[in-house]
Amino acid sequence: ESQLKTSKKVHDVVANGLYRLMSETENNVQLDRDKMLDDLETLYEKSRDISYDDAAVETGDDFPKIVGQLLTSFATPKTKVLIVGNTEDIWMSLGIQAKTELKYVVQELMVNMTKHSGASSVAVRFEKKADTIMIYYTDNGVGIPDGTKFKNGLTNTGNRINCIGGNITFGKGTAGGLNVQIQIPDSQ
Repeated sequence: ESQLKTSKKVHDVVANGLYRLMSETENNVQLDRDKMLDDLETLYEKSRDISYDDAAVETGDDFPKIVGQLLTSFATPKTKVLIVGNTEDIWMSLGIQAKTELKYVVQELMVNMTKHSGASSVAVRFEKKADTIMIYYTDNGVGIPDGTKFKNGLTNTGNRINCIGGNITFGKGTAGGLNVQIQIPDSQ
């Protein structure tokens, strides 16, 4: 179990974090060198401390900003990213673990979109319904072919959502692409 947890951290923190930084570097015309160096230093510290459980994601009052920056870091001239409903009231009742897990899940969806889907348009919508938080991800890429066996990233994504009492559904969009629906209890 400990090895599996460490493997998930290496994948989610190091590999996906590094991929996000590479994507941002490749696609950002006006690269902020100081921000990039700060991000690299943070990634270095997280990778160095990967064996410790306290390598938490920032989950404070700025969480909507953190999620927004994460999502927009995958926008390129060829891939538009639309974010709807990423407001403080969506996140305010969620605890640190739920925010941490959701940050890694959203990052995994975006990394997979960049690496595999060929999407030119991505929309991520956050919504609160009664005692539930809904996250809807849609892209116009190739989607997931029937019978596809999920690898580490998407398997970890499902496990992360399950561990915070939620569920995740992968499906095809009406015009192709991928639809993902995430549902978690509001009080996690």
